Amino acid sequence: MEFATVITLTAAAVILMFNVKDVIVRSEAIRAMNNLSRAIADYQEKYKLDYQGRTGKDYPSEKVPLPPTSFVDDVKKHLEGRARLGDMRYRALWIDLNAPPDTIVAYSPRIFHSWIVSSGYVLLRLDGTVEWMDKGPFEELLASQQSPEEAAMMFP
Repeated sequence: MEFATVITLTAAAVILMFNVKDVIVRSEAIRAMNNLSRAIADYQEKYKLDYQGRTGKDYPSEKVPLPPTSFVDDVKKHLEGRARLGDMRYRALWIDLNAPPDTIVAYSPRIFHSWIVSSGYVLLRLDGTVEWMDKGPFEELLASQQSPEEAAMMFP
C-alpha cells in the first residue's frame, strides 16, 4: 500500500514538474522577445538621431525602418533568454513602412507536451507588443500578412 502511494505521488510530482517547466519556458521566451523589442526600438531611436545629426532636421516620419537581419542576429546572440526563442524568424525584409502596427515582425514556434500550456508562437508586432498565440490562429494571421514569395521561403 505504501509503495503504491509513493509511486503515485512521485509520478504526480514528475508530471507537475514537466508542466510547470513548460510554463516557465513560455514566459522566458516572451521575456526574450520583449528584450528584442526594446533593442529594435533603441535601433529606431538611434536611426532618427543619426538622421538628425546628418541633416540637422528631425526625421520626417513617425515610421522608422526596421533594423536589418544582421542587426537582429547580432542582438539575439546577447539576449537574455535567447535559448528560449529557438528558431526565431525575422520578417523585416517583407515589411514596408506603410505596414499596419499589428504586423508580425518576428516569431518563434514553441512546441509543448503539456496539459497546462498549448503549443504556439511567441510573436513581436510592429508596434512593439509581444504576445503568445496558439498555433492555429497564428498561422492564419501570418498567412494573411505574407506574400506568396515569403510564404514559400519562411513558413516552418
